[in-house]
Amino acid sequence: MLSSTVVAVFLALAYVIGSNGSDNTINSRFDTFSGRTNGLGEQTSQLSDRTNGLDEQTSQLGDRTNGLGEQTSQLSDRTNGLSDRTNGLSGRTNGLGEQTSRLGDRTNGLSGRTNELSDRTNGLSGRTNGLGEQTSRLSDLTDEHVLFQVTNQPDTEPAAKASTPNMGSANEYGVKERCERYTMKNQGLEREYYLYRPEGLKAGAPLVIVLHGYGGSALKGKKAMMDVADRNGFAVCYPQGIKDPKGKPGWNVRYPSQKGMKTDDVKFLIALSKELQKKFDLSPKNTFLTGMSNGGDIIYLIAMRAPKAFKAMASIAGLQFNWMETEYSYKHPLPFMEVHGTQDHTSEWLGDPENKGGWGAYIPVPAAVSRIIAVNGCTEEYVTELPRRDGRYQVTLYQFTGGKPAVKGGRPTEVWLYKVEGGDHSWSDKDMDTCSEIWRFFSQWID
Repeated sequence: MLSSTVVAVFLALAYVIGSNGSDNTINSRFDTFSGRTNGLGEQTSQLSDRTNGLDEQTSQLGDRTNGLGEQTSQLSDRTNGLSDRTNGLSGRTNGLGEQTSRLGDRTNGLSGRTNELSDRTNGLSGRTNGLGEQTSRLSDLTDEHVLFQVTNQPDTEPAAKASTPNMGSANEYGVKERCERYTMKNQGLEREYYLYRPEGLKAGAPLVIVLHGYGGSALKGKKAMMDVADRNGFAVCYPQGIKDPKGKPGWNVRYPSQKGMKTDDVKFLIALSKELQKKFDLSPKNTFLTGMSNGGDIIYLIAMRAPKAFKAMASIAGLQFNWMETEYSYKHPLPFMEVHGTQDHTSEWLGDPENKGGWGAYIPVPAAVSRIIAVNGCTEEYVTELPRRDGRYQVTLYQFTGGKPAVKGGRPTEVWLYKVEGGDHSWSDKDMDTCSEIWRFFSQWID
């Protein structure tokens, strides 16, 4: 069973990995982490206070040598303790440990070296202030988010089939040439969508809805999904998003650029799925949803507002925004998948709590995924490295299994997180056969 402690360590993993650019092994870096973060934040805060005061006192050192000697003796004791505590944190604090150790040695001869000490304590003050800010941010993340940690694979793990090779399109044409165009009325608007049905598709076949990104188009949807549909017998729908006040089409997740939009795209996508099921005799039980970027963002919102609307969902480079969690929450288990690059500078792996990117504040990707792991109640964790393609990034699959069924008597839910080491803002289909992996995940829950 996942414990809150186990769940709490993974975001710390993600944060430090992003900061150091190193991720050799997930377990080794975080075995000693949990009990040290709060203490470090407390110690660095004390050190910052004392070093700031030391700078002011050393300017008056000629008249106050004896008092300063006493204070710096205390500082030496405290910095030595801090060095011991920060040795195991990361490479960031090693430099601070060295500086504080030198300071402890040099304060013994302080009487004749006041100018040197003043310069060095000023530098130390700057460093400890920076460390205090970093540890404070890390502590905030640790307290705020439910995190997870993956464990080593046992000898008997669930079979993780290799990605189905992309054999090339039987038809190289895209959405416009291969799909039928339709419209429907919803919320007083005429909404457009494109539907692909492989030749010989059976009645009651599964349906996959694919959402484009912000500023994108249904006509530029991933045609590779149609190739996967040909091999596996399901329909594919590419709906078109509505333009925002800036003229950019997308899905309303309250970007600043979408201010004033009244369209409820959660309701639209649910209505679309029902129309497709009824109008084209597709399965009402086996309807799935995937999307890239903005299309992935709204999937997190649907997972909160309408977790039963789709059989399973897969977000590609998607985000959970802070505002979503202030109004909604994850209340029902659901099969969920996320694909995300660690160097995605549009949808940051480690989140954007200060909204520096301009999309709105959002939480780290591992923290968002952990929310769904928690509501699912997953009990097992497995790690698989996908075969690395020549010249491409390593993809690691984290599988969280054994969750509560989404429907009575159904299969236990799972959460799959594909971490693309160094990957950017994309479908990551140069690093893996993304569309085939999506279907491999979806197909487990077909009735």
